[in-house]
Amino acid sequence: MPSRYSQPEPQALIISAILACFIISCTGNKTSSESADTVRSVTLAQTTPDTVHRNADPSRGYDTLMETDDDCVFNNDFKGLTTDWLEELKINDFIWRDDLKGALIPAGEDTVFLSKGGCSHFGTSVELWIHTETPDLIDSTFWISKALELADQYEMTDYAELIRKRKLKISNLEEDRLWFEVFPDRDTEVYEGINIIIDKKIKRLSISKYSY
Repeated sequence: MPSRYSQPEPQALIISAILACFIISCTGNKTSSESADTVRSVTLAQTTPDTVHRNADPSRGYDTLMETDDDCVFNNDFKGLTTDWLEELKINDFIWRDDLKGALIPAGEDTVFLSKGGCSHFGTSVELWIHTETPDLIDSTFWISKALELADQYEMTDYAELIRKRKLKISNLEEDRLWFEVFPDRDTEVYEGINIIIDKKIKRLSISKYSY
């Protein structure tokens, strides 16, 4: 199945192009002041975040920032849907970026970006920015294992199942990018596959899907 994200300008990868890493633990064990200092120290984070969540209280709700669009087929309340997802994952330490319609989550020396929602297309995406040393793209075992770890951690269970069943293959391998096509049992959603792109010294690994 051709993948919308196999091209150089997929939505999830475009969104990620301005993300930055936050060198703090994704477990939320760092103090708020430590996290805030780290955020301020990152050049790309100079764009003021919409809000920083700490110990979110689900009963308080949230500002949905929903766009008014009578033509929307799906729910484009990105903030509401993504925040619900984070609460299900019990992740309280994150930064919401309304300009990106997604959340930034510190993951040690790396950064994770989560986003859910859409108007004419309803997408769910997870992307990991890796700043540490990794094997080359030709090491498919490493990258498949890394994608499985990401799928398990953020409960992309359909991706985890496809990887464990080995329902995937390398469809593109270049010097700076690697794409694994996946083959789901159902065709109710479009799976973008596993994408790895090298952007200077950063590797971006993403798994995503969408409905239309």
